[in-house]
Amino acid sequence: MPGTNEFKLDSWPAIRLYGTVFALLVAAGLTTAAVLFLSENITGEEALLVGGLVIVFSLFGFLGPWLMSTGVVRFSDDRLEVRTLAGKHLYRLVDIGGVRLRRIADLGKIDRGLAAISGVKPEQQVIEIKLNRSLRFPLLPRQFGTEVMGIPSIVARTVRLQVTDPEGFAQTINQFVRSPAGGEEGEPQG
Repeated sequence: MPGTNEFKLDSWPAIRLYGTVFALLVAAGLTTAAVLFLSENITGEEALLVGGLVIVFSLFGFLGPWLMSTGVVRFSDDRLEVRTLAGKHLYRLVDIGGVRLRRIADLGKIDRGLAAISGVKPEQQVIEIKLNRSLRFPLLPRQFGTEVMGIPSIVARTVRLQVTDPEGFAQTINQFVRSPAGGEEGEPQG
């Protein structure tokens, strides 16, 4: 069993989704500013200010998810670490109850809808990690997971990752994570 393994996060679905949302928000905001200006409800300076604010806030809305989905997943004998441009996610392997592959088509309606908007095929697979311990709201910035100092959440016990090689990831991490007796969650599904 190797000591350390690394898989690249697949950031394209998030970038496509938020790129589409960004373009729609900018178009709607700029159209609204133009209509208000043409109807003489606001001045030219106010229209420029509204348009500029729409672009800036939409850009921040686009950058956040892109930063969270760009990075690598590393795991070793004792923990799983997800390093993104937005921060670090740490999970002890004893906190992981099971790892399995899920198709986008098998997820909830909201997840399927977001995937459809972003052009992700329903057959694409994501890694679903079931946790034995709740995620923690971090006290330190840019750190997330079960192994960080923070306040435990009540409901967050599942983590989904999109990696470039989901089958390889599931096979490799299942060498480290022991599935519960009689459970199927530790078994990769194809």
